[in-house]
Amino acid sequence: MDTFVNTAMPGSRQASKGVVTGKSIECGGSKGRDAATGQGVLYSLRHWCGETDTRLDSLKIAIQGFGNVGGHFARLASEAGCKIVAVADHTATIADEAGINIEKLEAHAKKGNGIVGFDGADEVDAEELFSADVDVLVPAALENQITVDRANKCRARLVIEAANGPTTPAADEILANNGVEVVPDILANAGGVIVSYFEWLQNKSSRSWSTEDIETRFRDIVWRAHDAVVDTKAELDCSMRDAAYVVALKRITSTYERRGIFP
Repeated sequence: MDTFVNTAMPGSRQASKGVVTGKSIECGGSKGRDAATGQGVLYSLRHWCGETDTRLDSLKIAIQGFGNVGGHFARLASEAGCKIVAVADHTATIADEAGINIEKLEAHAKKGNGIVGFDGADEVDAEELFSADVDVLVPAALENQITVDRANKCRARLVIEAANGPTTPAADEILANNGVEVVPDILANAGGVIVSYFEWLQNKSSRSWSTEDIETRFRDIVWRAHDAVVDTKAELDCSMRDAAYVVALKRITSTYERRGIFP
């Protein structure tokens, strides 16, 4: 970005956000970048609904994390008709069986104190998030949050990994044995990387795509990726995580072979 703000000379104003991607719209950023990871998680959920013949607006959801990923996902899912019944961040865990008003929760959290003290839901013990009676559990915070103990308590039908590595390997096995589907992180939370790639493409061609154009391209990439994983899962009778790695490794192997890297 302008050679990293004139090589960050003393006295110059350094970039507070992105340099290659994540820039402001005025500085060549891409529309939709801020919400992209959360939007990609919602696309993953929509795809799963199509696979399982489930109505999106019938789902009850618990979310760990209310930052850039969890917050955007909560808003988008709520707007799509999902009922967000439990939310956690580093300050508190809150729940309401009737559904949490996400718009009001966002306004409260933006005051700088997180979700603690929000008067539109009850504050509960942090562990209750992982045993909540929900259809979907979305870990969107830290690594290794779904442990063996929490996996055994999980009542959700689906876990969508919006965070990086939120499920331990041992917990992953327990979820599988208990019939809980897991959409792995490398598939579910790739939205930010995809739209960063779009930003790079727009910069290379000195163009700015419309929001509608970005959403169409974004949805198409996510949909094709999920289709490939679902087909591989059915072919090999394996988990979504294993299928995602098989798809990725086959693509790498094919590229290496075509480039002559493999003999």
